[in-house]
Amino acid sequence: MMNRNNLFVLCVFSMFFLAENLSGQENMNKGIIISGLVANYRSFDRSLKLEDFSQIKLGTTYREMVNIVGEPNGIAGSGLAYPYYELSDSTYILFLLGGFNFEQIVRISLVDENGNKTVDLANWETITEKAITISTPENNFVITLETLEDIKQKLLEVLRQQTPLEDFARLIDETENSTPFIFGEQAYIGVWKLIDLNNELFLERQQIPRALMMIFFQAPLVWHDEQWKVQTVIVKNVRGQNG
Repeated sequence: MMNRNNLFVLCVFSMFFLAENLSGQENMNKGIIISGLVANYRSFDRSLKLEDFSQIKLGTTYREMVNIVGEPNGIAGSGLAYPYYELSDSTYILFLLGGFNFEQIVRISLVDENGNKTVDLANWETITEKAITISTPENNFVITLETLEDIKQKLLEVLRQQTPLEDFARLIDETENSTPFIFGEQAYIGVWKLIDLNNELFLERQQIPRALMMIFFQAPLVWHDEQWKVQTVIVKNVRGQNG
């Protein structure tokens, strides 16, 4: 358990860490919430995707990370230091620093576009799983990253057919920049989650944060002519648990 003296040293270190690594960043003045932590924010003219961080491992130092992907968009937290990066699909990847001199990465997390943590990674390799198998009464389907990319393109085709199109513009832009990944026997296309419910397969994009009345998007999938097809996009009004 951390005693008061250690906590004081940790807070003082974090203050020096922030001062050293954020010096000269006068435009970093916008406050946001990342995974429940207050964070400063500055924008960059760049487009980072999840795969750009494939060289980052547990134990990688902060300076090594900056050399690979550039400066973070900000630092979250007031005690422990959590540098984070904004990805092209408006989600975030968050790193916890610890180890010797609190310079090494000891945790990697994914955070959605509303600042809510979605996945804690034990290590980068846990997000590069190659495939999962989904079983139905008719068949066993292997879902790979290539499968998810193909489904993503078909999802975009259907989204672009929705009317009025301007109501779906933000969702289309978000989906275009989403990275397919597989983690813990669960497949994702960005914040779209692949769900197998009662032998029906569909993608679902939930509204976060929760509210009394929320909007979910669902895209049913069918297996036809040896390929997955997206049937349509359903907009569902979902009442929150407290509603």
